[in-house]
Amino acid sequence: MSVSTFNIIRNPEPRPPPRSSDLPDGSGTIADVQIFFSEANRMKITDIAIHADCVTQPYKMLGEITAKVSKGSLFSKSPTIEDVNFKLQEVASKMGANAVVNVTYSRGMSLMSYEVLKAVGTAVIAESDDVKCRFCAETIKRAAKKCKHCRSDLELP
Repeated sequence: MSVSTFNIIRNPEPRPPPRSSDLPDGSGTIADVQIFFSEANRMKITDIAIHADCVTQPYKMLGEITAKVSKGSLFSKSPTIEDVNFKLQEVASKMGANAVVNVTYSRGMSLMSYEVLKAVGTAVIAESDDVKCRFCAETIKRAAKKCKHCRSDLELP
């Protein structure tokens, strides 16, 4: 029996601003460098939220996604919700989503495997609950009626 170990590498320091010499081949414009680093700085797959229903904040739909996890053999462990959720997060990450909503799960059998757990959901980009006050530019909750920093009324007359 073999034991797998995983090392988690964290980068606690923020990266300095990109330069054209930072590209692998050393050439390119600043726009090329920014595109290169934006691809490398995507959010972690496990940070993508999974919701069984809709979220309350506004969001932009990207499309329906499906994930399927199956039992390898008769003696393998049954697939779990966590397994299929991770697969959903992987697919959503490739689409650039930060959340999956309206997720439904179904169990069954297929011709190729003994047990199958399937999840279907909608990949979305959910907006933050926080916005900037239009008077003082401080961060406040989207649902706020009055700014806690400058005490300005946020409701329209």
